[in-house]
Amino acid sequence: LELRAESPPLHQTVSQSSKTTLTDCPNLPDHFYLWSVMSQDRENRQSPGWNRRFIEEYIGKEITDQLRLTLMSIWRRDHPTLPSERSENERNTLLLRWRLGLSAIYAEAEDPSWATKLNEEEAKLATRFAPCELNALPRWIDSLAAAHPKAVDAILGNELDWELNSKQDSTGHSMLLQNIGYSSETVGRLFLPRLCSWLDNNRDNIDDVYIVSGDAALLRQVIRVLLKHADQDTCTRILEIASERFRDGKSAQVSYIWLSALVRLDPSHGVDVLEDLAREIEPGERTKVVEWLGFLFGDDRDSIDLRTSAFTPQLLLRLVRLAYRHVRSIDDVEHEGVYTPDARDHAERARSWIASALLEAKGEKALAAKLEMANDPLCAESKDRILAVAEENWAKEIDSASLSIDEAIALNDTGEAPPSTKQAMFSILCDRLDGIDDLLRQDVSPRENWANIKQERVLRREIARELGNTAKGVYKVDQEATTGEEKETDIRLRSVVSEQQAIIELKLADQRSARYLRDAISQQLVKKYLVAENSSCGCLLVAAAKKVKWQHPDRKKEKIGLQELEKLLCDEAKRISEEKDDQILVKVHVLDLRPPHSTNSN
Repeated sequence: LELRAESPPLHQTVSQSSKTTLTDCPNLPDHFYLWSVMSQDRENRQSPGWNRRFIEEYIGKEITDQLRLTLMSIWRRDHPTLPSERSENERNTLLLRWRLGLSAIYAEAEDPSWATKLNEEEAKLATRFAPCELNALPRWIDSLAAAHPKAVDAILGNELDWELNSKQDSTGHSMLLQNIGYSSETVGRLFLPRLCSWLDNNRDNIDDVYIVSGDAALLRQVIRVLLKHADQDTCTRILEIASERFRDGKSAQVSYIWLSALVRLDPSHGVDVLEDLAREIEPGERTKVVEWLGFLFGDDRDSIDLRTSAFTPQLLLRLVRLAYRHVRSIDDVEHEGVYTPDARDHAERARSWIASALLEAKGEKALAAKLEMANDPLCAESKDRILAVAEENWAKEIDSASLSIDEAIALNDTGEAPPSTKQAMFSILCDRLDGIDDLLRQDVSPRENWANIKQERVLRREIARELGNTAKGVYKVDQEATTGEEKETDIRLRSVVSEQQAIIELKLADQRSARYLRDAISQQLVKKYLVAENSSCGCLLVAAAKKVKWQHPDRKKEKIGLQELEKLLCDEAKRISEEKDDQILVKVHVLDLRPPHSTNSN
């Protein structure tokens, strides 16, 4: 009697969906009232309508087990209809007993292998209960899709086709497609062939320029779900379609939806297209560029994520300039009281989010982009704030560098942590080469012995031995290590806590021309040895034992000494690093083995 008193009314409007009502269930057995009580437990989000802990607390495990067995038999005796099978005025209603059956499957799904024990017809029947979940697909659909993918596709896939091909209202929204979009990859990928087929048949028949029609909204939803669950082939397919739409880069009727897909899949190309489209449009309060930026980056529900690695600091800087040029602060709208955001409001939000994404970016490249942003006349009004935020974030980055236990121990023992980044590895390399210079200035200097060495492989062993003596446990030294192209390097320093390594290419300057030494930086050090991701820093180590002159590689009649040679090689290393956008770090280090009295003159 108490349970009946706490049970819900038989007719009620479900708050999650204003269009959905629960209609009467004619016969109410005792288990219905137990289910009604469980359904009211709002803390139970994992298995709606089935809560073993809740029931066991009041009536014990034995009766709870019996209730579960009873529920397991109930759903097998029912047959929910799908919206496509009902009359139009019944499509937004659910029978209460279908909701009871949905919970019954949750009860059966306590067994992790429940789905594998179903036959194909039972799997199809269970799938029919899935749309009875409100605003989502039930959690048990994952295991059912894994065990019976054809059954799930036969029911929900055909229902999806019906929704997509039905005449769209002004919203153009598919609830089933929304639920598929929120589902797991196992479920989502079941429907990729159907979505791709619909896209192929409808992509050229929908006017999506202004994204106001129901058909255009549905196209946007389909592409959004495809991009979430798509494999590489599907992404490539969508990218090709999007790129084709902007092949000339001058289209007056810009497809908002395909522009969004292009920027998501290939940000660099997408920003190129956006800049090209905006180039001939004069800035104004409500121009097409304002609409594009707001649609792409200022929509609360569907904005492109600017904090992924694909949006590099330089790419974000380009977007900042585009936003500040076309979404000018002098045109900003001031609202009073309640208002509905429009395209201008979205664009202003986009401008703010783009700038924030750059200011929050980390690393040396991000710092350089922030300083460039601060010095841009477009950002003159915000210069002081940009500089302050950039300096503050850079200080936090430096202070927040964390060390592993091994790194912390090494730092405590030696005062130096093993390198775990490219920059740290490069710093170690530079420090150790400077240490060799210090050694050559000491009383125990090996300068004379090293100067008498005529073969690079012999001098390499001596230098490698010294680098090993100063390793302090933060790196290991390899000689003549072999690259993936079967090329041999001279000396390789390998971090003991990461895959980072630094390459040293040794050359005896007395035996080489200046042109050969300069070309060795790009042709040997960079192209052969610094191609791997973890081998992105290196040094051309030039050893000079005699006071000689070299012919300038570009000016044939000019002779240069060691200082001019060093400057020539360092300029080449700097040029290559800048050309590679600092993806690799290259330096030149001259090892002066000449007698001390001869080093005063070039």
